[in-house]
Amino acid sequence: MGAGAGKDVTDPGTAGVPGPRLRVAGPGDAAALLRLKQRLDQETSFMLLEASERDASVPSLAQELEGMARSGNSAVIVAGPAAPKTCGQRGGLLGYGPAGGRTR
Repeated sequence: MGAGAGKDVTDPGTAGVPGPRLRVAGPGDAAALLRLKQRLDQETSFMLLEASERDASVPSLAQELEGMARSGNSAVIVAGPAAPKTCGQRGGLLGYGPAGGRTR
């Protein structure tokens, strides 16, 4: 599975307004995903990291997402616009979930 590859799952939304899509995150999602993680760090104390403990490097996160895509058994699923380039234009990502497989 390549970066950003995979099947999109679309919520039909209500009253003709398209809902969010679930898709595999790729390196192009790094900035939006980092913003989401930082926002969550500030909004809740029930997270693994405090706001000041997160590596705030977009290139580092992009490299991590690329590595996950190459692994073939790990991914980060994001909820938001269909394409990474629209994340900033339409309010960014709404959520994410990491899924990691075991190394062999």
